[in-house]
Amino acid sequence: MGTFLESRRRFIQLGVAGTAALTAVGGGLRFFGAFGYSHRLAPQDLPIALSAKEFAVVKALCEILLPETPGFPSGESLGVPQRIDEEVWATSPRLASDLKTCLQLLEHAPVMVGHFGRFSALDPEVRARAFQALLTSQTDVLVQISVGLKEMVHFFYYVRKETWTGIGYEGPFVPEAVPPESSKAYAALLASRRNPA
Repeated sequence: MGTFLESRRRFIQLGVAGTAALTAVGGGLRFFGAFGYSHRLAPQDLPIALSAKEFAVVKALCEILLPETPGFPSGESLGVPQRIDEEVWATSPRLASDLKTCLQLLEHAPVMVGHFGRFSALDPEVRARAFQALLTSQTDVLVQISVGLKEMVHFFYYVRKETWTGIGYEGPFVPEAVPPESSKAYAALLASRRNPA
């Protein structure tokens, strides 16, 4: 069936100009301010495919899109950022590179909509306003990136059974989901890095 990123190609179906912009700008941003993000990660966070910076951006996005509310646990408590790291680890190098570039651009995009500061460093309320401004921006690339990242975060949240009662979903017909081999391999790698011999 393929991974989420492979099955949702429109996530980053940018025009030729947009792709060129991602390559030129995102490549440079990957190394701009790449240090100093580890302190934003919790002890249980262990980015494998994503950098500490990219993982911190995913966490910052989950914080504003998936806060804990009555009947719904937070996205972070359900491990959504780590699950996204797994998806990046399992997908093709091309798609992984595209997603990482999108995260790099999101981190530095608030200034383009009037909010001065990196996305992950903004206070949650300001960050939420900045993200809403990106979603409604006049710049197509920013809208496509923001919508794609939002869809991805929500997808990996609502596949968790802890959210099903709150949305009135009774669950799939298959009683027990069988994880793909890539998921088993990632879990083993994660365990070995968390508990080195």
